[in-house]
Amino acid sequence: MKWFTQKILMLFIGLFSVVIFAQGQQSNAAYYSGKTLTIMVGFPAGGGADLIARVLARHIGTNIAGNPKVIVKNMPGGGGIRATNFLKDKGKPDGLTIIWGPWQPFAQVVGQRGMRFKYDEMTFVGGARAAPSVMYVRKDALPKGAENVSGLLQSNKPIRYAAIRPTVFLSMFGRTALDLLGVKYKYVPGYKGGAKVWVAVQSGEGDLAVTSTANYRSSIVPNLVKKGIAIPLLAAPALDDAGNFVRSESIPELPHFLEVYKKVHNGKMPSGLQWEFMKLLVYSFNNLTLAAFGPPNMDKTATEALAKGFYATLSSETFIKELFKRAGVRQVPRTKKHAMSVFNQINNVKPEMVTFIKKFLGKGRKKRKKKVAKD
Repeated sequence: MKWFTQKILMLFIGLFSVVIFAQGQQSNAAYYSGKTLTIMVGFPAGGGADLIARVLARHIGTNIAGNPKVIVKNMPGGGGIRATNFLKDKGKPDGLTIIWGPWQPFAQVVGQRGMRFKYDEMTFVGGARAAPSVMYVRKDALPKGAENVSGLLQSNKPIRYAAIRPTVFLSMFGRTALDLLGVKYKYVPGYKGGAKVWVAVQSGEGDLAVTSTANYRSSIVPNLVKKGIAIPLLAAPALDDAGNFVRSESIPELPHFLEVYKKVHNGKMPSGLQWEFMKLLVYSFNNLTLAAFGPPNMDKTATEALAKGFYATLSSETFIKELFKRAGVRQVPRTKKHAMSVFNQINNVKPEMVTFIKKFLGKGRKKRKKKVAKD
């Protein structure tokens, strides 16, 4: 009799769980039914961040219970900080507006002026590890016949490094890599997005730049590499399970930074605070390259529905195939656990490292001079 009672109880619990799950699904579907989800992008149209967001927008609606309409809104400025400020200050916690794309943990570390939020105060929806960034250079900026970083070291004049802003990962990685390698360069920030940067290199206004692999595949290769204007030099490293620097599966044809460093420095390993900073950059990038945030204290039903839709999309074959076709990259889902790991890291950076980063970023705050039309 006792055995029979236990069986009946387990059956009841199972049926109850199914009912509760179904009710939750119905609640999520009802929440987004007939509504519009806006995905904000903190970068201009035409760059890698915009491309990835628009591919996501085409697929995520069908994976969110209720199938909302999805639109993309660009709000460039501050490498995504302007859009996140807007979301924090004016975004309604109804789950109808989120931001997706590269984020700036080290801007928070140094307390960047104008940054009115902390990432762990926002509502984390989902994240991904994207392919690493790629450094490329105009061929005519290298000594004749040179096709690698050794050519940069032989250059008699500083290389003009065109960039967006100092706190963007692309810029921090590029500058740190060049500093550690010993390359002479002139850092020229102030370009409004990756598309403006590669056009500057194309025109000869800049010599060198660092971009996302998505932008490298979709813009740099067809417009600069295949036309013989520029060549790729190196990629940012990926991390294996043991924490070692390795080549990314997304761009295995390019050597990563540490491979190049050891080659030009006779097998020696880099050292010092700048090397420790490089390791922090790679760790944060690999744990959370791209992130989706909502306003603080976003509706729990909306957050749950968005998170499920987000991760379902990143795992769907149709999304994976289109993203690879358009940008030549894949994205690896990164969970809230990964995000919390990076949030904890940036909240506990040692004082001497904070001082170093502030000084390092301060050297790059002078923007490029805008051309003034002559009469």
